[in-house]
Amino acid sequence: MRDTKAQARQHLQFLRKSQFSHSIEKKSQAISQQVFNFEIYQNASSIGLYHALSHEVQTNDIFHHAKRVRKVCFYPKVLGTDMKFGAVDDLSQLQKGKKNIFEPRFVSDRQLIDIFFVPAVGLDLWGTRLGQGGGHYDRFLQHSTGVAVGLCFEFQLQTKLSEEMHDQRMDWIVTEKRIIRCR
Repeated sequence: MRDTKAQARQHLQFLRKSQFSHSIEKKSQAISQQVFNFEIYQNASSIGLYHALSHEVQTNDIFHHAKRVRKVCFYPKVLGTDMKFGAVDDLSQLQKGKKNIFEPRFVSDRQLIDIFFVPAVGLDLWGTRLGQGGGHYDRFLQHSTGVAVGLCFEFQLQTKLSEEMHDQRMDWIVTEKRIIRCR
């Protein structure tokens, strides 16, 4: 199964990295609009975001909208094999961390976060998520009560991904074309 996951990850990472930046920007804007109209997001008072790498769904528009409508925004920080979230009021509060991913300077043990927007290399319609392979989101979401929403481009959706016992499924998926309920 690990070979299948590794092969799928390699193929989907290649597809993601082959996207032109203007295409990523346009599709990310469409995904942001889907999020703004998503009832669970509208009702949330706190959200967990991620600072996107260049080939991932960009989340800065979601951050700026959330701040305008007075939501508290949290970003993840990797600490060894664990991940914790810290509140961010301005994107300038993020600094380069592990693997050059922007993270908050400060985190706290547990916060009540209503909805987590999670990056993905790939997703299937049941919410099975293929990430970078470190398991950080899986370990974190295992103990979270927040709604898990995978953000991906439509081409990243797969018919069925291999799943292991520790994998945490997404509750919802948002692409540039649709919102999918997984559970």
